[in-house]
Amino acid sequence: MKVELSLLKGAHSLFSDIPILVKVLGIFDRLTPHYKDALKGIDGTRVLEITVTYLKAFVDFAVYGRDQPLLEKNSTAFPEVVVLHSLHSE
Repeated sequence: MKVELSLLKGAHSLFSDIPILVKVLGIFDRLTPHYKDALKGIDGTRVLEITVTYLKAFVDFAVYGRDQPLLEKNSTAFPEVVVLHSLHSE
């Protein structure tokens, strides 16, 4: 069983503390072009909300066996996230 998600306008570094730290510290203008490009697509607070929500859904499914619609199909609440491979895909 596998779940694969994609964050539109996202980069691998978005799944860390970097986006929220950059926002809180107000240092976006001081970043290198590489990090500016990676972070300009989505707000740090939103990335944190998405990460926490989807991680909680995964833990609820994997540990407690609860059905998780977020891991099955795209959600209007999170249009930035695309489900590439859902829990029950072949």
